[in-house]
Formats: sequence, C-alpha cells, structure tokens
Amino acid sequence: MFFYADPPRACHHVEANMPTSKYRVINRLSALFRIFSLYCLCHSAGSHADNPTWQLVTEHFPPFSYEQQGQMKGFSSDLVKLLMEDNDLTYQFSLYPWARAYQLALDTPNTLLYSVGRTEEREASFYWVGPLASINVWLWQPPGDPALDLQDSQQMRKFRIAVIRKSAVEKKLAVDKRFTKENTYPVTEIEDALLMLSHRRVDGVLMAGNMEKDKATLLEKLKDKVEKRQMVMELPLYAALHKASGKETAEHLQQSLFKLRGNGKYQQLLDEYGLGPELVMRHLK
Repeated sequence: MFFYADPPRACHHVEANMPTSKYRVINRLSALFRIFSLYCLCHSAGSHADNPTWQLVTEHFPPFSYEQQGQMKGFSSDLVKLLMEDNDLTYQFSLYPWARAYQLALDTPNTLLYSVGRTEEREASFYWVGPLASINVWLWQPPGDPALDLQDSQQMRKFRIAVIRKSAVEKKLAVDKRFTKENTYPVTEIEDALLMLSHRRVDGVLMAGNMEKDKATLLEKLKDKVEKRQMVMELPLYAALHKASGKETAEHLQQSLFKLRGNGKYQQLLDEYGLGPELVMRHLK
C-alpha cells in the first residue's frame, strides 16, 4: 500500500518545493497562452463577421449583365467586381428575374442589386452607388399604328402599355399622371411583352435599347407585328445596397467608382463591351 501511496506524496513534495518565482512564471505563461488563444478565436470570428460574403444580384440584361459559360459577364458585372475587389470585399454573383432580384435586395442584408434605376419611390430603401451606366428606353408599337403623342394626356391614358414588373420604368409610369394603372401591364420577361404586342393585347411596349441585340431572333420573327418608334426616357443605372449593409460601405464603393473613372479602367470596360461614351458617361459628369 505504501508503495503506491508514495509517488503522489513525492510528486506533491516536488511541487511544493518548486521555487515560488518559477511556479508563478509557469502560471502566468499558461494564462497568457489561454488569453492569446481566445483572442485568436474571437479575432477570426470577428473578421468573418466584418467581411461577410456579399450577394451581388441582377437580371439577364446584356451587355450590362449576363452569364457566359458559368461566369457572370457584362459591363456592369465587371465594374461591380472591380469595386468590390478595390475594397477587399468577398462576393458571389446570382442571376434572377428582375422582380426576384429586387425583392432579395430589399429583404436580405449584405446584398447589392446592380443595373437598377434610381427612382423617388426607391430612394429611401437603399444606399446608392453610381451611376454605373445609362440606357435609353424605347417605345415599340405595331407597324401602321399612329405614333403616340407623349404630350397628349388624353391619348396616353387610353394607351395600354407593357413593362417589366418592378422595373424603374414601371415605377416612373406609376407616378406619371399621363398613364393609368389600369392600362399598365407588368410582365416578368420582355419576351412576354413583345408577344402581347404582336397579338395586340397591348398597344405598346417599353424596352431598353440595349435589349434589341439580345432579342434579335424574336424581333426578326415579329418584324411584321412590332416596330421601334420613339425614345421615351433616358435612365441612369446604379448599384443599390441593402440598408443594413451600412452607409460607410456605399461611400467606399462610390469612391472606388470615382477612382476607376480617373485611372482609365472605366474607359477600358467601355471599350471592351463596345459601349460609346454617349450611352454611359453622360450622367457621370
């Protein structure tokens, strides 16, 4: 019995007789190690929280945004990518129908919606960066129909017009007293609007000029039934950040946009996508 009891007493005796200063040093080092380990763990978690993965959402809208071989491409896509990287922000792209992309940006923190029109109704819902670009919106009508007089309120109120649901164009029509809600027909895809026009279910379609090339095949099929008539509005495009993302982030992205315009990279993107300065630069001055 004593044989098994002696080692613990001997061990206790050694510890008890260890120099006090040396024992304190070991305890302090042990405590410092625990504190350092806790700091590293907290710092790592804090860094992840401070730099979340941003969701960059938009619609199929060439040449500003489109998917090619599994990669997001387009003038606005590449521009937003440069803005994020200039601020060391992690991100991933997602492509949705416009109404869904817009709703995600409204509901989800750390979400950035781009190639979006900035309207009075939307102003307070987001932090804004831009303009990134500018587009012209054109009215399409059946061939042979009389031209719509944009100054004739009586004629405008009777005019049935199709637009993309939750788009800036729809928002602008909603506050334009020349149009009525009853005669505005929101659709999910511009193809639906053109087909409605070809069957005379509406009197006109408002479509961004940049979509003509993308919809060239459909427009060729419908060339005897739909016709481009007149430019109705010019629309600057922005990036919109969810309000929970913080105003500071938007300000940093805006400064990066100014920098890209100054160092020539913005112009390089224009040239890469064949966009003329009259299309994009007017609202950036």
